[in-house]
Amino acid sequence: MIRNLVATTAFVFAASQANALSVSFVQPDGVVGPNENIEVLLRVTTNTDFSFDGLDIDGSYGIDPSLIPTEGFFFDDNGLQTIAFAEYGQAFTSISYTCSGSFSDGGDSVCPPGSDYDFEFAAPGPGSFAGMSSYSLNAGESEDFLFGTFLPLNGGATPGTYDFFGANITILVTGTGFDMFGNQVDLFRNVTLATTCTTGDTFCDFSRVVVPVPAAVWLFGSALLGFAGLRRKA
Repeated sequence: MIRNLVATTAFVFAASQANALSVSFVQPDGVVGPNENIEVLLRVTTNTDFSFDGLDIDGSYGIDPSLIPTEGFFFDDNGLQTIAFAEYGQAFTSISYTCSGSFSDGGDSVCPPGSDYDFEFAAPGPGSFAGMSSYSLNAGESEDFLFGTFLPLNGGATPGTYDFFGANITILVTGTGFDMFGNQVDLFRNVTLATTCTTGDTFCDFSRVVVPVPAAVWLFGSALLGFAGLRRKA
C-alpha cells in the first residue's frame, strides 16, 4: 500500500516508473535517542536533462507520454473507484510513502500500526519536492529535499534498529471523467518517477539505531539547568 501527499494526504497507487530521475536517502544510517524526531532527506539525481511542466497537457507534461495514465481514481460512497480520463488537467510533483520496514506508521490505518513512530510528510513548499507545478534538473545535477519526519510515540521509541525502504517521488496527474451515471467527476492518478528501493533491500534502506539515553546524561543535563537557574538568581 502507498500513501501519497499532494497538499493533503490521499491514498493512491503508483504507475510505471520513468528512468530520467533516481532518488536515494541523503543520510541512510545513524544513531538517535528514543525521543528524537527523525528527518528523512531525499537526494534526486538525473543523468539526462529533466523538465516537468504541469500546465503542458498536450506535451504530456514533459515526461514520457507512455507513463500518462489512461484511468484515474475518485471517491464515492462505495470508496475508491477507477474510470477513464475524459480530459486531463494540471499536474503536480508529489511524494508517496510505501508501507515497509520496522518504523511502520502509527498514524494511518493503511499502513501496519506502529507503537513507536508516526510519520509526517514534509509540507509542500520550499525544501519539499511536493506541490510544484514545474520542475527541472540538468544532467549530472542533484538536489536534496525533505521527504518527511518520523515522530516518536508513547514517550519515546523502544531501543533497537528501525528501517524504512519505500520513499517515492511522483507526478500527480489530475483531470475529469464520467461515472456510470454520466456524472462528471474529478480524477487523480500518480506516476512514479523514482523510488528509493524495494522492501527488504537493505543496501539502500533508511535505518536508525535507537539507543537509550544514559541516566548520567540526564543527571548532567539537570545539573546544568540547576546551575543556570542559580546564575539567573544571582
